[in-house]
Amino acid sequence: MNYLMDLDLKGERFTWFSYPRNGFITREKIDRALANWEWRALYHHASLIALPAIRITRKIENCKEELKNWSKKTFKRADKEIYTLKDELKKLQDLNLAQEKQEMIQLLKENIAVLWKQEEKYWG
Repeated sequence: MNYLMDLDLKGERFTWFSYPRNGFITREKIDRALANWEWRALYHHASLIALPAIRITRKIENCKEELKNWSKKTFKRADKEIYTLKDELKKLQDLNLAQEKQEMIQLLKENIAVLWKQEEKYWG
C-alpha cells in the first residue's frame, strides 16, 4: 500500500485564523505536506515549517492585489468607455444631423456593441 502521512509541522501550530465571529476565533492548520513511507525513509529529517499566520495573510493580500492589477490590464473593463460613447451618441442624436453625422452615429453604435461583447466575456 502507498499510504500518505503528514510531515511534522514545526513553528506555529495554526497557520490561519478568522476574525472573531460571535465571540469565537476559528483556527486552522492549512499548511500541509504529505509523504509516503518510501519518501519518509529517504528524507526522515524533513519537516514543514509553519510561518506566523500574519505573514500568510499578507502574502495572500499581496497576491490579491497583483491579480487585480493583472486582471485590469488583461481584461480591460469596458463599462467606462461604454458610458462615454453612449453619452457622445446621445449628443449626436439630439442634433439636426447631416449624412456624415449619421455615419458617426452608426460607428458609435458598432463600437458600443463591440464593448458590450467584451463586457459579456469579462463577466461570462
